Amino acid sequence: MTSAAREKKFYVWDTYWDTNQVYSFGIDNQPRVAATLANFWAWLSGALPPGSNVLDVACGNGAAALILSRAAKKAGRPMTVTGIDEAAIDPVRTVPEHATDLAEITFRPRVAMEDLPFPDASFDAVISQFGFEFGNPAAGLMEAARVIKTNGTLAVLALPSGSVAVNAARKSLKQARFLLAESGLFDSALTMIREYYAAPGDVAEEKLQAELADFSKAVEKMFNRFDESEIGILSVIVSCLYKIFADRKTAQADVQLAAIETARTRLAHYAARDQAIIKAAVPDGNLWPFRPALLAAGFALTDSRAVLAQGHGILAFQIIAVRLPPKAPPPAPPQQPA
Repeated sequence: MTSAAREKKFYVWDTYWDTNQVYSFGIDNQPRVAATLANFWAWLSGALPPGSNVLDVACGNGAAALILSRAAKKAGRPMTVTGIDEAAIDPVRTVPEHATDLAEITFRPRVAMEDLPFPDASFDAVISQFGFEFGNPAAGLMEAARVIKTNGTLAVLALPSGSVAVNAARKSLKQARFLLAESGLFDSALTMIREYYAAPGDVAEEKLQAELADFSKAVEKMFNRFDESEIGILSVIVSCLYKIFADRKTAQADVQLAAIETARTRLAHYAARDQAIIKAAVPDGNLWPFRPALLAAGFALTDSRAVLAQGHGILAFQIIAVRLPPKAPPPAPPQQPA
């Protein structure tokens, strides 16, 4: 991947993590889902030796690191936690309600999982929640093996292709692509706002009211294109545009036009993230590419299972492995006498 392509890839995550988001996907913050994920990391916190030095790979705004650190502190078994992500993360600033606890975690932005800036055998454990599959799993696990001490723990929650998060991404991507490429919704909104501010007051208001009636009819047809369970993104965008129209008498034209373009840009970023989620998901019932990559990196797989949440089905594949001692190099062949 070229540097320009890499910057574009992670810019869409930069914009996501630069908001008050703890989790990778909106679905994660539903109570039963969040509790299921939290239970796993709290359990792991108790299973690691006291005082462990832990690395969270592709940490985002620190969902897993936060739970792990809090659970260890509560149990009187504090640990050192470092989080790295290739996006431009700054969780203490962007997630103010958890800022105090997040400040106890060291976060390193713009760090690739395939090129960790840490010495060999510097961590007791490496964890990741929906992270390795978004990069190069084989290279990332090789680096994880390098920085984990012998007999150290690797704990991963990987994203299954049939999970509720991936299914939600498929539905929202379908809507986003339609809105961006086919609907003409944003262009219509831009035209309406431009014409409104260009016309005399009474004429502008009368004209806009007529255009809003046509706009509403077009929106209704758009809603009819999708199943009731597929209209989340469409509802958000339509509500945003109606809010812009409602503010027309108190806002400036350039502010209104910029708001519409911002909504379009954010939707494009959302679609790019949905596409990345779908592409990264691990085939159900099959730990490819993790299983062969684990073995190649020098791990022994000790546990793998599906993680389920009531009412949501499968959420993740739980992968736990131990770092095996590095293989000794083969003995040098005997030297022939000169």
